[in-house]
Amino acid sequence: MTNMKLVLIPAALVVALFAFSATYGLWFQTLYVDGTVNTGYLEWKIVDQFTSDAGKQPDRSILPGFEGDSFIVPERKDVGWTDCVIAPDGMSATFTMYNTYPCYMAMFSVYFRNTGTVPIHLEYIEFYDGQGNLIVNYTYPNTKLKDFAVDCTGDGLPDIEILWLEPLGEQIDPGERSNEYSWWVHVLQTAPEGATLQYTIKLYAVQWNESEWPIQYTQPGTT
Repeated sequence: MTNMKLVLIPAALVVALFAFSATYGLWFQTLYVDGTVNTGYLEWKIVDQFTSDAGKQPDRSILPGFEGDSFIVPERKDVGWTDCVIAPDGMSATFTMYNTYPCYMAMFSVYFRNTGTVPIHLEYIEFYDGQGNLIVNYTYPNTKLKDFAVDCTGDGLPDIEILWLEPLGEQIDPGERSNEYSWWVHVLQTAPEGATLQYTIKLYAVQWNESEWPIQYTQPGTT
């Protein structure tokens, strides 16, 4: 019996060493995987808009700084009017107010759709004056943005003040349409009488898991 044990122990060691070397060999083999990986793409477009004075209707007004409620002007005069043009690529919208006068007021809205294949977050909105200069970058998601002034005519004087009404940060799934994003515009006393005032907005989104909230409200040239 003693001689048999001495023979069996070396045999077991040989089997173990063979299994270990086979496993070690597999670790260093190159494995090839054949298949197709589909990646999504990020895309969104402005698909609709609203302006409060696009047709024949009485003008509205409001006090400076958007104090109080808006009201119909005396004698229900219909002097000014508004319109909007969405860019062909859907990335911006230009709003125009015609035949304006101090205290004229209008309301505007845009809606956009996720035309890509991944969920997105609306990250920030930029406002540009009539000459294409960046005026404000609205990036604060949780509270109402304070009103800000825009020089639409390039004469160095503010022509309108804008009050943004909606918080940002909405998630929009592929194919879905956004909620309404709206703001009010009030024509200031420094605006030329009867002027045509124009400004443009651009909306920017990111992939849903890349949003950097909270992002602070900033204006160009400020620190």
